Order: sequence, then C-alpha cells, then structure tokens
Amino acid sequence: MSVVLNAKGTSSPFFSIGKQGVTLYQGINDPSLMYAVKPGDLWLGGSDNSIKIREVSNLWGAPNLGGVSFNDGTITTDSGVNLEIVPSGKLILADNLGIGTAPTGRNNASIELRAGIAFPEVEQMSSDPRVLDDYEEGNFIPYVMGTDTVGTAVYTTQVGRYQKIGNRVTVSAAVEYTGHTGTGSLLFAGIPFAHANLQAGTAMTHWFSGLQYFGTNVCSFLPPAATGVRFQSTGSGSPTADLAMVTAGAITISGTYEVN
Repeated sequence: MSVVLNAKGTSSPFFSIGKQGVTLYQGINDPSLMYAVKPGDLWLGGSDNSIKIREVSNLWGAPNLGGVSFNDGTITTDSGVNLEIVPSGKLILADNLGIGTAPTGRNNASIELRAGIAFPEVEQMSSDPRVLDDYEEGNFIPYVMGTDTVGTAVYTTQVGRYQKIGNRVTVSAAVEYTGHTGTGSLLFAGIPFAHANLQAGTAMTHWFSGLQYFGTNVCSFLPPAATGVRFQSTGSGSPTADLAMVTAGAITISGTYEVN
C-alpha cells in the first residue's frame, strides 16, 4: 500500500512529516522558507525533489535546508552534518561507495575517496588477519654508533624514509660521516620501529664505502627486537665477525621487516 500526498491545483506540492503529524503546503512556497519545518522533521524539498531530514544546526532563510537528503538512491549530507551508523546498525550498499566524491567505479574500485584514509595516531591492533589496522609513512634520522662507545660524528648525509603497512615496515636510509669517536662493532641505528621479537632477524640490502672487513662477503641484518642494523663479514676459512667501527664511511641500507 502506498500513500500519495499532493497539493491540489498547484505544480509545487510540498509536504512534511514530523512530530506534529503530516502537513500539506499548497502554493509555491517551500515549507523550509515558511519556517514550518521543525528540527528532525522529514520533508520534501521543492528545488530538487529530494526527501530531507531537518538538522538542528541549519539556519532559516537558506535554500535547500535539510541536513540529510535522499534523492534517487543517493544520500547527501550538508556541510558540517554527520551521518552516523550506530554500532549495532549496518550500512549496506548494492553499488560503489564514494567518500567526499561521487563514485565512478574506475579500475573496478568499490570504495573511492576524495582524500586519503586516516588511521589513529595510536595503533588499534586487530587480531583479525584480514583487517588492515595501521598505516604510516614519514622520515627518520639514521646514524652510526659503536656498541662499546656510542660516539659522535660529523654527517654530510643523514636521510631516512619509512612506510608502515600493518605489521610490515619498509625503510631506506643513507649516511656519510667523518670523525666518528665510537668504538666496538658498527651499528646503523635510528630505524623507526623495532623488529618483531622473533627467533631470527631480517636480512637487509646495503652498499657501503670505507668499512673494513675480513673474509669475502658482508651481510647486513636487523636482529629481533632491535632498531640497529648489524654488519658481519663471512667467507670460506674466515669466522663470522661483526664489522668494527671506522672513523669515516658511507652506508646505504634498505629492506622490509616485521614488527609486533
């Protein structure tokens, strides 16, 4: 069964459904301009033939008052008005969703955004393996330190970039330094997130100049629960050993590792 309301004898039928019941307006005046629609009322707008819900924050005298509008399957909220789905409710769409923009379905995307997706500053970790619970990207300042004496140095290059997607972090960084006073083994430090506390670390890709080593190969890796990359020399007939600090050098590293 359906109910049709019509303002007889006029081409501009308007009606509202609110706390006071159904009100029918005859003539050419939009009910919003007649100061007749109350906050929370449902009414039919004359300019675009859309159903509107009156929002408390709207001001009288402005055209197309509504707060939330429904027109031809499209839900539109006025500037500054929120459309809230309570925790026990669901929003089900049969087609694409556009946030801040009309969806075009380009590249078969089901969700299209005018801007990016914002994650909370404090990660809200999820145990569901199908939930992306964090994203972050930015810069960091890498540095070289000794394991016995941290030391200081003069840097001519000191740049780092990172991208964190869920529990995976990708880093790329480079340093070039002189006059280092550190002692012990060399660590490439300042990695922004500690490696996951697993049984094994993650191998990194590297390039260096000025470092001293024995053997035929040098490997670099980020140990478990660490934020500093270690360098070790390996080779047939030579024991595996950490590379020692040097007073001057240049190092570039990159890699992807897991975090807790």
